[in-house]
Amino acid sequence: EAGGWPSDDEVRPPWTGDLPDRVAKTVDIVRQKCCSKHDFAGEDSVELDALCQVNCHPDICSEGFCWHCWYFAECDEQRPSELSELLALARKASVHSALGSRSRLAEQRWGYLPAVAEATEREVSRLLTASGEVVKPPQVLVLGGLGVTAVAAARAGACVAVWEPLAELAITTRETAKVNNVEGKVQVFEAFESSGLQEQLH
Repeated sequence: EAGGWPSDDEVRPPWTGDLPDRVAKTVDIVRQKCCSKHDFAGEDSVELDALCQVNCHPDICSEGFCWHCWYFAECDEQRPSELSELLALARKASVHSALGSRSRLAEQRWGYLPAVAEATEREVSRLLTASGEVVKPPQVLVLGGLGVTAVAAARAGACVAVWEPLAELAITTRETAKVNNVEGKVQVFEAFESSGLQEQLH
């Protein structure tokens, strides 16, 4: 590359399933070395060293084929400034995605949404069979959410009204119903005073 700067593929480690564990182990190794020398070169120095060393291999680095090791030796043991900018951007992206990621992990471990969906389907089925002959489908009111309960109730045969005052979540609920082919049985209302919602309640 012109100016000695490598291509993106040479700077960025290839993604493999074990990469997070390898990065974590490399951070520990770099931190121990810094502590033993009482040498912390500056903010993020440990993290930057770890990112640059995570793919290092003795046979490659000793022969001078590792670009990161070459740069480190040639530039007074400094790391490329561009990597500091990338690290800062990665941290910002991580902050924005953390809540959603943790929510998904909690959902997978807790099993709350599947349990709610199963309970909803069971109750709607009970209402459908309780009177023997059903004149009209059961009416189900869902207070907010992302549409899981609404879809479960609609699939079980109910007519569903969802009250979701937040516009973004209301859009999500409508899309959830559409994707699950029950948009004809699910109505989403953002205003509690909506005439359509009041009709459903009465």
